[in-house]
Amino acid sequence: IGNLTNLTNLVLRSNKISQLPSTLGKLTNLKMLDLSRNKLEIIPDDVSKLPHLSTLNVSSNMLYTFPSMSQNTKLSILDLSGNQFEEFPDIYYPDLIHLAEVKLNGNKLKEIPPNVKELSSLKSLDLGDNNITTVPGELADISKLKGNNLTY
Repeated sequence: IGNLTNLTNLVLRSNKISQLPSTLGKLTNLKMLDLSRNKLEIIPDDVSKLPHLSTLNVSSNMLYTFPSMSQNTKLSILDLSGNQFEEFPDIYYPDLIHLAEVKLNGNKLKEIPPNVKELSSLKSLDLGDNNITTVPGELADISKLKGNNLTY
């Protein structure tokens, strides 16, 4: 797969993929990656080396950990719903100026870190169906936030 360097969209949803090749990081022109409805437990750090990635959907897998997305500065949509996250993923960086939609519903999150305020362009945050008991006041600091689902 690493030879497909001009690939911009990769859809592998609804398969039985349990592991991704490290050569995924060579797809430097990739803009959209859909790995939803598979059997993934880990997303390799190579995903953070995709400079043009704007949409990442890894919903409905078995993920419990996630690589830092600090270098994915073009990321605008991130769907992590329906996984096994107990801790908020490492996605809150001021450089993620395009990140407008984050879905983390259907996980096992216990808290929302105050650092989430760093996502200044966030318009939609779905945290429904988790184990969250308190909402930090810093959530109000995200001025563009219009839709948030905190139902549990």
